[in-house]
Amino acid sequence: MNRPTVGFIGTGRAGTALACALSSARYPVVAGWSRSTPALDRFTSVAPGARRCERPADVLENAELVFLTVPDSLIEVLAQSLPWDAGWTAVHCSGALSLDVLAAAAAEGAAIGSFHPLLPLASANVDLAGAAAAIEGDEHALPLLNEVAAALGMHPIHLHRGEKPLYHAAATLLSNYTVTLFDLAGRSLEQLGLSEAEARRSLLPLLRGVVANLEHSDPGVALTGPISRGDVETVRGHIRVLSEHDPSVLEAYRALGLRTVALARRASAIDEDKAIELEEVLTADQKEEVPA
Repeated sequence: MNRPTVGFIGTGRAGTALACALSSARYPVVAGWSRSTPALDRFTSVAPGARRCERPADVLENAELVFLTVPDSLIEVLAQSLPWDAGWTAVHCSGALSLDVLAAAAAEGAAIGSFHPLLPLASANVDLAGAAAAIEGDEHALPLLNEVAAALGMHPIHLHRGEKPLYHAAATLLSNYTVTLFDLAGRSLEQLGLSEAEARRSLLPLLRGVVANLEHSDPGVALTGPISRGDVETVRGHIRVLSEHDPSVLEAYRALGLRTVALARRASAIDEDKAIELEEVLTADQKEEVPA
């Protein structure tokens, strides 16, 4: 298979991780540009055959498939500034933005698409195999990006116009807010006298166990804890102690508790009477006594 030459405008964590993965999959990564010399050094360390470009436009002189891996706020401006034509495919990697930000490239004849790996790109050697890739593209870019996903061992999620915000909200709920919940749980343990390091060390195995359960079961089966058991008294006790020790967390606990009741109901883990009783406890006014 004749694979296109690949270039990156922006060689931060996302660009470098993708360059590393594409190089390993035998794509010719031939050019990169960045404002940061250390970032460009890291990029060329994983793509040693790549040219260090002095200007973004220099990447187009070397590569056919051009990834715009810059901050979201710069993608449209950058796309408008480059001399595209029908010889290139312009691809951004934003999880939130649509193809509209590449309209200037499309107007000059370039194929356009977006390719967003659904996992954190925290290091250059992150393993993309098995991960999802959200893909949008015109009739020319879409087949190419499907080939890229297949070569990297990823499975595509094909998005259509207007679907990106819901996709990105789902990713944010799981990825970002899991970190926030981990922080909230850690702070609660710290109130018991644990150090921050001890709290993290105590909670990480729990989090790994949850992920392991989800790998083998759907959420309704993987769900554990007092709501899945219909343990109203335990939930009532949680609300009381949170209202005394950490009222700022109580609103989140109540909201997530209600969604957990809905999940337990859907999975038939609890009967309707127990679900209603739990909902009453979780929706009681915070200024009132939790119903006995």
